[in-house]
Amino acid sequence: MLVEPLLAEPELREVVIVVDGSRDGSIEYLESRAARDPRLVPVLIEHSGEGAARRAGVERASGDVVLLLDDDVIPEPGLATRHARHHAGRPGVVVLGYMPVATEPSRRTATQDLYARAYERVCAGYEEDPDSTLEGLWAGNVSLRRDDWMRVERIESKLPPGYHADRDFGLRCIEAGLHGVFDRSLLAHHHYERDLDAYLRDSYSSGYARRLLHQLHPALGPLPGDFYRRDLRIPGRWFVALAARRRAGRLGRRVLEMMRAVAAALHLRSVEVHVTHVLATGEAVRGAIDAAHAGPHVHR
Repeated sequence: MLVEPLLAEPELREVVIVVDGSRDGSIEYLESRAARDPRLVPVLIEHSGEGAARRAGVERASGDVVLLLDDDVIPEPGLATRHARHHAGRPGVVVLGYMPVATEPSRRTATQDLYARAYERVCAGYEEDPDSTLEGLWAGNVSLRRDDWMRVERIESKLPPGYHADRDFGLRCIEAGLHGVFDRSLLAHHHYERDLDAYLRDSYSSGYARRLLHQLHPALGPLPGDFYRRDLRIPGRWFVALAARRRAGRLGRRVLEMMRAVAAALHLRSVEVHVTHVLATGEAVRGAIDAAHAGPHVHR
């Protein structure tokens, strides 16, 4: 699904697809497809992670401008060409496209719904304050000049491997003197899928990494004490406060998981989404607390 919309753009010089150790037939399919269109360049690496996959793709690319797309982000026709226009005669920009969750709102799971809401809030923030585009970078549909990417990569990442690598990259872009541009017309569709356990693991990692980012980048300032609780109602705030206490937090999580299951069974959509949000917030707070205790050089 990712390959064909890109190869349909005649102006595109090449499409580099990095397969990170998968043995599901992806590399064989790509090699077969490349035999019919030499612009497709498959690259196989061995279970090295998202950052290494992006690095391998950009290093293999030969164009002046690189467009980085996640594997679950499907571009609209002409996306790469429109990205390239932003860079024509305009050095030093990181161009961020729009990638809403592909599932229709009425059919979304609770985790998709929460992810979509968080993403739309971030996009609104880009438009309200364009200077926040790199500071709060949400990549997956982003382009920059290849030489600029190389300069950013030479700036050592201060964040251990894990969540919020996009924000860390954005902060390094700022250090390199680049500035961000967000354009909703650069449209791709994010086929986001997470079950509850995966979503809660992501929430923990997000809280952990966000705390580290604020510790490692003093310009961000301290993480506000009410950062995670500010949009919760009072019962939810009580649970989040319990999350700081190990035994009470585990008990509270089990109770909320049962409430969520009951709400889902009874098709109480708003209750299911709200309880899922409280659960995720509790995990994010727990991650932030663990990061504060571990210090900036240790990552779970």
